[in-house]
Amino acid sequence: MIRELFTWLDSQLHEHGVQPWAALREGLRGLDFEALALRVMTGPDGGPLGDPEGEQAAEAARELRNVLDFMLDDRLKAQQSDAIAAVGSDPRALERYKALEARRLELRARLHPPR
Repeated sequence: MIRELFTWLDSQLHEHGVQPWAALREGLRGLDFEALALRVMTGPDGGPLGDPEGEQAAEAARELRNVLDFMLDDRLKAQQSDAIAAVGSDPRALERYKALEARRLELRARLHPPR
């Protein structure tokens, strides 16, 4: 029975490419190895296993957000340096510096949340 399941999965991959579990589940309906596939895809708590692709995508999105936040922090820091350099000639430079500092404080709170 397990051989038939793997043969079927292999044929699905070759015919349709990578599919989410929901699509495979629909294709399994009524097949002799449906119960085996459901048992394999059920976690120890009796619920369906998580979607590893979805979890990986979420982790990649968090990682990307973190990298972009660090890049933004560097950009804000450079803008603060420019604002400080312009304080003598630009009456609004100090105000701009304070606004940038407020943004950096918010950003740092997101980058380093209290534990």
